[in-house]
Amino acid sequence: MNATSSEYVEEIKENGNNSDCFYDPPFVTERFWLVGVAGTTVAIISFIENAFLFYVLMKSAYIPLMSLESFR
Repeated sequence: MNATSSEYVEEIKENGNNSDCFYDPPFVTERFWLVGVAGTTVAIISFIENAFLFYVLMKSAYIPLMSLESFR
């Protein structure tokens, strides 16, 4: 196949065959579910846990206890 690039482009335009140039990345659906769904779920759970810990550690009753513990 000794065709120049312009001949090859013309052949693609006429036949509509561009399968030689097509690249199908592997595991697209699996990556979407892992990153989109599982990643978002982990991020939401982590946010809720961090908000809970912030609330517990910043309560006014816990701060004096934490301060007294550092003097022992």
